[in-house]
Amino acid sequence: MSNVRITAIASSIGAALLACASTNSDVVYVDSNDTLVAGAAELIDLDGNGTTDFQVYYGSASGWGSFVAVGPIQTFAGNGVGANYSGLYTTGYDNGDVFGPDEIIRLEPSLAIFKSNSGVVQGAWAAIGAEHYAGLRLLKDGQFHYGWLRLRNASGVTGMYILDHAYETTPDLPIMIGDGLPVAGDLDGDGLVDGVDLGLLLGAWGPCTSCAADLDGNGAVDGADLGLLLANWG
Repeated sequence: MSNVRITAIASSIGAALLACASTNSDVVYVDSNDTLVAGAAELIDLDGNGTTDFQVYYGSASGWGSFVAVGPIQTFAGNGVGANYSGLYTTGYDNGDVFGPDEIIRLEPSLAIFKSNSGVVQGAWAAIGAEHYAGLRLLKDGQFHYGWLRLRNASGVTGMYILDHAYETTPDLPIMIGDGLPVAGDLDGDGLVDGVDLGLLLGAWGPCTSCAADLDGNGAVDGADLGLLLANWG
């Protein structure tokens, strides 16, 4: 890249950089990207300490038919799941919602994500393609922490994807659903969009096939990608 081009790019973003503030997140994120297998359970270690806190599993029961459920492994430990008003189903939260102590939280080891019985499908994830978040409450060192678990119904009861999860490390603080998700422009994966990421983007400027700096996937690193990076600065 020529010095003239670098100078032109730098001058076009200088003002935007001055307007951006850096923030630190207390949310720990894990990308799981697992497929739920019929007859098996996916185990969720929400805080990454080596102990399973929750499970997602496929099952069937008389009067319920086939279902997918989520629940805490040890109900006595105070772990719980955000539930709807009836307490039978997991609440399906969406990106930007808030989950915390004001929500309905149940301790049962089995709260249905959705069920299918005699052709009747119920639950927040009932529709094929539905993607929502379950709210999770974790008791850790005598204090409550709040987190989320993202799931997608790809093809019905036996086609549930467990995408990722996160939790707030500050006790008793509600979590914004989706907080902790990777941000477009964090090219080095350190949880911040900063000067290092800007340098990586500028270093890849121009035609670029399947490179991380091509944030909009159009086959080139250009002004559109620069705009996405700056929009997420911090």
